[in-house]
Amino acid sequence: MLFLNLPEAKGIVQMQLTDMQGRTVLSRQMQANSEMKLELPELAQDMYILSAQTGKQILRKKVMLD
Repeated sequence: MLFLNLPEAKGIVQMQLTDMQGRTVLSRQMQANSEMKLELPELAQDMYILSAQTGKQILRKKVMLD
């Protein structure tokens, strides 16, 4: 499970998790709130890129699942 804190996000947040080869492994839409939980299926322990988009703002972060 991945916890996100996006205090300035409003409305719908489009989440996308991609592996280091650029393949999308997870895509979700969530209602924005101060703390969001992203359920992760059984993904391999690896480095991923998390993209969160609200309107015109996009946040990208590397995350390590272990």
